[in-house]
Amino acid sequence: MGNKDLIENATLLSENGADIIEIGVPFSDPVADGPVIMEAGQQAIKQGITIDYIFNQLEKHGDQIKCNYVLMTYYNIICHYGEQ
Repeated sequence: MGNKDLIENATLLSENGADIIEIGVPFSDPVADGPVIMEAGQQAIKQGITIDYIFNQLEKHGDQIKCNYVLMTYYNIICHYGEQ
């Protein structure tokens, strides 16, 4: 989280031995996060990173990531976007 190099960074991690990668989806009001994750989320939001951006990047380029990955976010985003 925090920059637009999602695919590049995740690919490098997977090529260098990561078993699984957690991809954080930024949220505007992260009340349960610590200061580092809060700051990363704010930087990501300022750069225009949204759940739609992340889904788009993973749909287009996710096959480059050679390990499993999961999205980490607040349920508010899932409720707004829809569980499907």
